[in-house]
Amino acid sequence: MKNFKNIFKGLVFIAGIFLFISCSNDPTSNTENSENLEFQKNSRATELMGYVVTKDNEPVEGALIKLRGQTISATNADGSFNLEGAQLRAGEVLTFEHRDYLTITKIVSDDMKLLVSMKKRGRMVRIDSRSTNEIEVGPGGRIIIPENSLGQNDQVYTGMIDVQVTYIDVTDSFDLRSAPGAYVAQGREGLYPLTSFGMIEIVATIPGEDIRLDVVRESSITVEFPLLNPRETPETVNLYSFDMATGYWELEGELVNTGSVLLGEVTSINSAWNADEPCSEALICVKIKVIFTNGNPGCGVAAEGLSYQGFDGLHSIGADDYVYLMVCPDSSFELQSCFPLCIPCPGPVYTTMIDLTTVTTPPGPDGCIDLGTWTIVN
Repeated sequence: MKNFKNIFKGLVFIAGIFLFISCSNDPTSNTENSENLEFQKNSRATELMGYVVTKDNEPVEGALIKLRGQTISATNADGSFNLEGAQLRAGEVLTFEHRDYLTITKIVSDDMKLLVSMKKRGRMVRIDSRSTNEIEVGPGGRIIIPENSLGQNDQVYTGMIDVQVTYIDVTDSFDLRSAPGAYVAQGREGLYPLTSFGMIEIVATIPGEDIRLDVVRESSITVEFPLLNPRETPETVNLYSFDMATGYWELEGELVNTGSVLLGEVTSINSAWNADEPCSEALICVKIKVIFTNGNPGCGVAAEGLSYQGFDGLHSIGADDYVYLMVCPDSSFELQSCFPLCIPCPGPVYTTMIDLTTVTTPPGPDGCIDLGTWTIVN
């Protein structure tokens, strides 16, 4: 495993490119962030035009793109948007918001590609804040909201409240790719990767006013995450909250495996919560040369975990035909190219499986393991 310095460099890379798709190949250099991206030989200029789409590849109109808390663009009827003129700096967080869809964040990097898939929020449920309420979550889960537990500025709100609970099933490929942020947590000693057992976003508003409510002090909401993989889930699982300011997950507590659900409590809402365990102490960098027999149609390449629930996003293929990915060590993952949600470059999806437990090649001078060549007959 690499030393901490090299691992941290790699994690900066994954956070920046998570779930963004490439549809062009214009190489450029990045001098400001070269120290943090030494292994990335395919530095590229940020593309300022992109799309927001649904699971069915339908455009999302009216999504707001925010930077530093300010709206810098919005999607058109075809789902497109343009960030021309925006002062984007590597490491900053872009937020994609729509009242009907799960909020998504992306950390800016010099090679990010702006195609974002958004998951529809769960159905609206109207509850009476003066009573205890239960709301179903996914297949077999639920949340329990105690009476007088929601309000503003720690003042209890009394009356009817609209609640939307959105469950992210990480065994579903689209949900896996549409998570609020990268599968990376921030701890005292730096960043480390996660394998997820599911995520929940809870949003509560005053009916007709679109005013957000939160959990008041000394109250909590009971959460029961559906148990997706009973045989592979440990007795306790870490519980993380999502920090939309940084784009990373933060450890808040733990969930208990009851045999039917993952049980715990959350003390805030309006952002996502994640049932996770670290998939390793750190990610490793791999690279692979991608050759299309009939010319590159402009598609990116992704790594989706098979032995862990995680997604590294779609990456550009560089001028040297290499793509760089961050994955969990000693894991199995699937390489995917020509992602179906790429509006400018649709087409068949090409896949191949990589089992790192069979790979003995050491990292090269760029800190990445060379996996050889993947030839795609297109």
